[in-house]
Amino acid sequence: MLKQKIFSIIRHSHLLFAKEKLPNNIALLFHNIEEKNLPVFIQILDYFQDLGYITTDPKTFQKMDGSKKLLISFDDNYKNWLKISQILFKNNIQAVFYINTSPLGDKASELVINNYFNIIKYYKDKRTLSSKDIKTMYTYYNQIIGGHAVNHYNLSSLSISEAKYEILQNKNALEEIIQQKILHFAYPFGMRRHFNHELRKYCKEIGYETVCNGIPGLLYEKIESFDINRTRWDFQMDFKSNLDNLRIRGSLFEKITGRSAIG
Repeated sequence: MLKQKIFSIIRHSHLLFAKEKLPNNIALLFHNIEEKNLPVFIQILDYFQDLGYITTDPKTFQKMDGSKKLLISFDDNYKNWLKISQILFKNNIQAVFYINTSPLGDKASELVINNYFNIIKYYKDKRTLSSKDIKTMYTYYNQIIGGHAVNHYNLSSLSISEAKYEILQNKNALEEIIQQKILHFAYPFGMRRHFNHELRKYCKEIGYETVCNGIPGLLYEKIESFDINRTRWDFQMDFKSNLDNLRIRGSLFEKITGRSAIG
């Protein structure tokens, strides 16, 4: 409770002193979207479209040409991404789904799937994508498939060889499913402390073109040729509060503390 109050104060302070207009390049991070939140998700898509934002793939997103770009991305592995992919396809929108492969529904045991959801602390719908689902998302609904490691581990806490194995085997498994190269990666948990320079270099070596984090408050940072900063959309917060989160310039606080200014 004390920790929540502290971060609430930090966020409020940034809203007072480090709030900007919406940036031209916005990368949104989602995880699971429950049925009750699907109307809000559609509202989000409509809102940014009305503002003139164009949804893009990760490489196009990184181009600084003054246009308004929106990158929509999803992390982990949830069965209802199949339905979300259908919604996106109907609206002519392409998103990136960064997928863990250990809990694949057609291959993983119930124990593995339960352990997976315990790690990511999600205890509602424990259904996961099958290989067929992923192929459908890619081939029929025209969505982008990205890597997210085999398991949802803190890669920086593993040995280098273990972390590289997690990254490479995940990439290989996804490429086998869609029969295409996987070019984009997002590391689990997403904060700076969960990844490192050597692993980022390794991602380049094995053919990844971009690496995404999940650090809120960095949307105003200069876009690098390989890295993408994303801010999570929190469905427990109202629409305005989420928009405010996108407008916070929290890079200085994050660099000093390693924590998010948004909480």
